[in-house]
Amino acid sequence: MPLSGGAAEATAESVFIMEYLFYITVYNISVQVCTNEINVRDYFRTNLFSRHMLPAYSYSEDMSNGVPDVELTITNGSSRPMIKFEDGQFFASYKDICRDIRHLSYLVLYVIQACMQRRGLYYIHSAAVDIGGSGILLLGDSGSGKTTAALAACRDFGARIIGDDSVIIGEENYMAVILAGNNTLFCRERYSEAFSYDDMNKKYYMSVPRYKESSAVRMIVSLTPYCENRTNKNTGQGLRKLLDLMSLHIAGIGYYYLPDRLIYPNMDNSVFAKERFLFAVGLVSSADVYELCGDRGYIMDGCRELFSRIQASGPQTLQN
Repeated sequence: MPLSGGAAEATAESVFIMEYLFYITVYNISVQVCTNEINVRDYFRTNLFSRHMLPAYSYSEDMSNGVPDVELTITNGSSRPMIKFEDGQFFASYKDICRDIRHLSYLVLYVIQACMQRRGLYYIHSAAVDIGGSGILLLGDSGSGKTTAALAACRDFGARIIGDDSVIIGEENYMAVILAGNNTLFCRERYSEAFSYDDMNKKYYMSVPRYKESSAVRMIVSLTPYCENRTNKNTGQGLRKLLDLMSLHIAGIGYYYLPDRLIYPNMDNSVFAKERFLFAVGLVSSADVYELCGDRGYIMDGCRELFSRIQASGPQTLQN
C-alpha cells in the first residue's frame, strides 16, 4: 500500500522511499509500520512466528479507528544497521533483514514496551494457564518445559492455555491478572491432531483461542532444568526472576541475536523501574511462588502436583 505524500527516511548516503504501510496490534496497542521492503510486510501478514512471539497479535492494512500508539519505520538495504528513537518515532535500518527476518518480531516487541508500561501493562517471557479461574505463570528459559507443562495442565486438569511463550499481565480491582498470551503455540512434537506442521519454523503449531476474561494470578512456577532435584517456595528468587523478565526488553537487552550487532537504545527510567518493582512485589506477595529444579521428570511431576492443588482449591473469580 503506497504511502501518500512520498514519505521517506533519509540517511547520510541514500534516501529510502517507504512503499508499504500497515498496522500491527499487540493486545490493545497499535503499531504503524512503514517500510521499503515487501518481505517485511509479507512477514507480518503471514508468518506464524509473530503470533507466537507477540501476545494477542493481529495484522491490518487499515487503521480506521483512531491513531496508532507507536510509529515504526523499517528500511532494508542500509550500509549500517541501526535502531534509534527520535521525536516519538522508531527507526530501524538493516543491511539485509531477509537473512534473519524473525528478528522483526523482537523489534516490534521492543518498540511497544514503554507504551505498555505507561498503561500499567507488562510483557513477560512466560507461559500461562487458567485452572478454574486461577491463573498460573510458568517462568523459564527457552527449552525449560513451559509448553510441555502448559499442555499437561490442559490435558490432565482441564486448564485453559492463555499462552506458552509470551504473556501480558496488569492489574484489575487491585489484583494482578493475566490479560493475554500468544496466539500460536510451537512444539517439537505433535501432541494431538490439533497440531499442524510449519515448514518455515520447522515445528508443530496450534492456534490458541482468545478469551476476554482476565485470570487472577494465584501461582508462579519457575522451571529450572538440568540441575539437582529440589523444590523451593517463596524464597525471594521468584521476585528476582520476575523483575529480570519484566526489565529485559524495555532496557534494550535480551533480544534475538543478529550478526550485525544491532544495539537497542535503553528506554527505561527510574519512574518505570519503581513502578515495575512495586507491581512485582505486590504480585509475589499475593501468589504462591515455587521454583522447580531438576530433571524433566521431576519438574513435570512437580507441576502436576501444583496444578492439582489449584484445582482442589476451587474456582477463583475477580471481585468487583
